[in-house]
Amino acid sequence: MVVNRTNLITLDKSLHFFMEKKFIFLLAALLGYQLFAYAQVQKIPAMPAQKAIQSGQKDTIVAISMTGNVRQIPSWLLECKNLEELDITADTVILSAELKQLTKLKKMRIKAIPSKDFFSILNQDSNYKKYFDALPNTEKKRVQDSAFQAFQKSEQVRKPVYMKFNRLENVRWLDLASCYLSEYPQTLKNLPNLDTLFLSRNRISLFPKKIKKLKKLSALFLDYNPVAVKPNSFPKMKYLKKLSIAYGTMQEVPKSIKKLSGLQSLTLAGNQITTISPQIAKLQDLRQVIFYKNKLDSLPDAVYELRNLEELDVYYNNLKRISPKIANLQNLTHLYLSYNQLSILPNEIGSLANLQAMYIHHNQFLFVNTNISKLENLQVLHIHNNKLSLFPIEILQLKNLKELDLTNNAISDIPIELLQLSKLKTFRISKNLFPEDVKKGNTFQEIEKALSQRAGTFEY
Repeated sequence: MVVNRTNLITLDKSLHFFMEKKFIFLLAALLGYQLFAYAQVQKIPAMPAQKAIQSGQKDTIVAISMTGNVRQIPSWLLECKNLEELDITADTVILSAELKQLTKLKKMRIKAIPSKDFFSILNQDSNYKKYFDALPNTEKKRVQDSAFQAFQKSEQVRKPVYMKFNRLENVRWLDLASCYLSEYPQTLKNLPNLDTLFLSRNRISLFPKKIKKLKKLSALFLDYNPVAVKPNSFPKMKYLKKLSIAYGTMQEVPKSIKKLSGLQSLTLAGNQITTISPQIAKLQDLRQVIFYKNKLDSLPDAVYELRNLEELDVYYNNLKRISPKIANLQNLTHLYLSYNQLSILPNEIGSLANLQAMYIHHNQFLFVNTNISKLENLQVLHIHNNKLSLFPIEILQLKNLKELDLTNNAISDIPIELLQLSKLKTFRISKNLFPEDVKKGNTFQEIEKALSQRAGTFEY
């Protein structure tokens, strides 16, 4: 499942809606617990174990899925000499040194056997389903609520998956999402060449300091854990390049963040962060910083010192201003400032020569800074859901613009010169204050015709 950033935001909104309606388990079943962790991973279709056992060409199998506890390596598995991926759904997993024989095995996924929720039980028992369907709606809701509460309680007492690995030097990628882990599994020390580790959707409350023993770890995902950080939470991990702790309980970015000196991507979306340590400025290799949906009132100067930054995302915060020091971010290509309380951009915004996409919708803008006309490489500009009363003529200078969204403002006219933007393919301007004669006039018709010829879209 490949998810781009727009999908993530849409998915996030859906997730919170369903959470409010108390259908978490149904949503999880529908989405397969793959909201964030697998965003950039292409999964090889896995062969069920039973089919693999019966296969007469085990050396052609590259991916296998197994369900049921594994206390010893089955002999048939060792015959799959070209196995690259192994998926195990179990509550106990013991992997002995014999697994070393599978020298091409690089990826493993382990997850707990799913609990049976109300809907799965309902669908498996036709008599109970018939009884349930006959209930009045009010009684159905009472039964559903009661079943959900029971399900929640059973989930809270679920024991973590027991796992024990002998030394496996070939494994580079490990997914332990949804294993009910409350702490970092010590057995991971036996995977010395591990490069990527998913610990998302567990119960881990403290950043695991012993993870520093994985000297080659470059990507760590701790999303959807109640991870709390303290000033010295992060150990020295100079090889870690990507860290994601999304939708946790973090309230600050601590000073120990400087110990992750090789970090290139930092995702802390969906926390409650109000404070960012100045020590973040030490992370000069950072290319991507995501503070989406936190509680930031401002960005500290240290963020503007990340001179190699290419993507900055501060969607859904409480920002009222952007510092002129944004001019330091000369490598910035994507800037996400939407869903804040901004009413003005600094003049220095025009100095971001490499900027390709800027999202400033859902703010308080009455006008757009004239210096955006200097953004010669800008291709995407979203200013919808603001308070613009005039079409920003500065936009007419953006010769590389491909997508423009001005939906839901107070604009009443469009200049015909917009047609000079020869690369423009998507133009949205609905929910403004255009009189009917303007909508039916020559300018709208010419824009619609031009975009149609470019196989584009004009929404008004």
